Amino acid sequence: MHFFQKVKPFVLPSFFRTFVFRNEKNTLLFQVEKMIASKLQAAREKIIKVLKANSDTAIGESKEVLFEVDNATARKIGMLLGKDVFEYKHTVDKSGVNHAILNHGQRWEDNRGQKQLTEEDFLRIPDVIAHYDSIEIPLKSNGKTAKSGNGNDIILFKKQYADGKIYYVEEVRTGKKELAMATLWVVNKREPEDSLNVGNEKMHGVSAPSALTSKTLSHNKSNAFFSKSQEK
Repeated sequence: MHFFQKVKPFVLPSFFRTFVFRNEKNTLLFQVEKMIASKLQAAREKIIKVLKANSDTAIGESKEVLFEVDNATARKIGMLLGKDVFEYKHTVDKSGVNHAILNHGQRWEDNRGQKQLTEEDFLRIPDVIAHYDSIEIPLKSNGKTAKSGNGNDIILFKKQYADGKIYYVEEVRTGKKELAMATLWVVNKREPEDSLNVGNEKMHGVSAPSALTSKTLSHNKSNAFFSKSQEK
């Protein structure tokens, strides 16, 4: 028998193979997390552009595409709505921002268990839709699916933070393949969710009855900013 036929192939010890695998996995995870952080930061910068835009939408609508709806979220929305939203994009426009400020950016929000909106709340939108606690399809008290004022489907994202829970509503715009901002509000962390009357509101593109249930799937800056944005 030839000498080289007697030599066994070299095999890395199992502990070393495990170390290499874990190291490569950690590196990959770090790269993915870095990409996500970069995407969310870019989206926040786009929201700042919309916030700074003229509040008078009659002279032109300011709209920004934040990022594409990820596959996992698209699947969940599809299960709830029975509608294909793959390749749709999350968008924010000045009309949605104006509505949220007008209805939830005032001093009296605390009287109904909500937090007066700040710029930071708007800048949390990318994190809410990327790392939501749940996605819900609001239902009217009669059990029918709530629609926007335009008759479109709406989606409610919820995410809990230390200073309160964010409720972010998007309108499904099929023709444009967009999930567009409809409104935003924040419930105080001390307020029991089921004691709040957050309905009874004619939202931008959203008719919200006073009694809403939902179909669900789980997964302080200065307020001077708002007075300035409303004056522009």
